[in-house]
Amino acid sequence: MFIKMFLAQWSPAQQFDEDGSLVRAGAMIGYMERILILTFILLDQYAAVGFILVLKAAYRFKDTDNHAKAEYLLMGTFLSLILTLAVGVFVVQLLNVLVA
Repeated sequence: MFIKMFLAQWSPAQQFDEDGSLVRAGAMIGYMERILILTFILLDQYAAVGFILVLKAAYRFKDTDNHAKAEYLLMGTFLSLILTLAVGVFVVQLLNVLVA
């Protein structure tokens, strides 16, 4: 029920951007990606972070003919990953200090 309510704003009747993407869906995917990466870092599951990147790369670049767009998406992905990894490592270190 929660998933249905969450996805209702992206129903098939939803308006699309000029590039055929669902409006605001890319931003939501980014938020979910960062939550997953941070969760995996806190659980010490760094291999799962790589799995997320492979899935994203396979989806994003399978039919991208526009190299500038592909480079832009790749830069955004790496920046998001770097920032999330930094936050995750900081939180892990902070928790280690607080627990010790």
